[in-house]
Amino acid sequence: YQKIIFTESLIEELFFFNGYRKSLVVWKNNSRVKYLIISLKGKQLGKIRLNDTYKMQIINLSKFCIYAYWGKTLSINLKFEEYYKGIKFPNDIAISEIILNGKTCE
Repeated sequence: YQKIIFTESLIEELFFFNGYRKSLVVWKNNSRVKYLIISLKGKQLGKIRLNDTYKMQIINLSKFCIYAYWGKTLSINLKFEEYYKGIKFPNDIAISEIILNGKTCE
């Protein structure tokens, strides 16, 4: 699991950089996440299939209405299932970066 905590925001998108992105060769050698399960307060919101790509992936989260307001704090849990196998290190799974994009609730 990966837990992400945020305050007074509406989360609209998740920018996901799958794999170890030091270089294209290193990325191919290591495994990458195939499915991302998003949960909020113990409830699964969705299971998203990620592409096996070196490029950034944008996941639209607006349909899940994930927001914290009036000084509240929420945490999103991300669970990773199944993997795209790396050439050299099939048991090493990496994520380079996760960025939440949204707006402040006022």
